[in-house]
Amino acid sequence: MEQQSSGKISSIEAIFMLIIVIAADLLEMFVAAMVVVPVTGWVLIAANVFVSLFVWLIIQFWLIMKGVPGWWFVVGGVLDVIPLFSFLPCKTAAMARIVIKYSDLAEDVLKVVSKVPLPQAKAAQAALRAAKTAGKIAGKV
Repeated sequence: MEQQSSGKISSIEAIFMLIIVIAADLLEMFVAAMVVVPVTGWVLIAANVFVSLFVWLIIQFWLIMKGVPGWWFVVGGVLDVIPLFSFLPCKTAAMARIVIKYSDLAEDVLKVVSKVPLPQAKAAQAALRAAKTAGKIAGKV
């Protein structure tokens, strides 16, 4: 019996993939800062190309297996190669957009935050609603 891919990302998968992409972007920012060191910086840049490619391939394969269109992640990967944009968190932004559109992570966080009786919880709820609305608007474009 074959299992059909629903095209929906679970909250745990979304968190796991966001952690991977955020770590890769933080590594890229560190490498961008280390480029001024003559030999070490150059070696790190060469290694970072392979790390970036490896992360991109893992995430893209995962999106294909989930049945989720990965065009936003492709765009983030292409922007990541352009030297002017390489130090920006392009992969994280692309993955966040995919998570907002194809995951219930924002709704799950909203459920948890709504049970917390703190003033900061109201601000967090408003921010999550705004992110969800932005994801819906971006999906229509």
